Amino acid sequence: MFQESDEHHRRNRASGGSRNPAINLPSNLLLVCGTPTTGCHGWIGAWPAEAMRLGFSVSTNGNFPPSAKPVEHALYGWVLLNDEGGWTRLVDHPGTDRLLADLKTKAASGATETADETTPNPSKGTES
Repeated sequence: MFQESDEHHRRNRASGGSRNPAINLPSNLLLVCGTPTTGCHGWIGAWPAEAMRLGFSVSTNGNFPPSAKPVEHALYGWVLLNDEGGWTRLVDHPGTDRLLADLKTKAASGATETADETTPNPSKGTES
């Protein structure tokens, strides 16, 4: 049976929408099952802190673009999505060490990022 799927914006469009064209870049979109109230898409809305930790959502107040925020992929582990529609496994990305250091520095300073904006050790658990 075919299950309904929907585009999920990792950084929300807000209730009135957004004029920012970056909101619809591939790095900000996930194809998930369900609707905003059912299936995986509904789960993301119902569990925002966990969705943020897994990279399914990105803080609207954060300094990092969605392309710099890893997402936990069901098959490939932690990946970075790019704006061309592709992805890179985080352990294979040349900037992984710097990305993790930047995320930890921002989280420790608390200046611009929230605790939900950080990703706990994404390099673990990438091998299936």
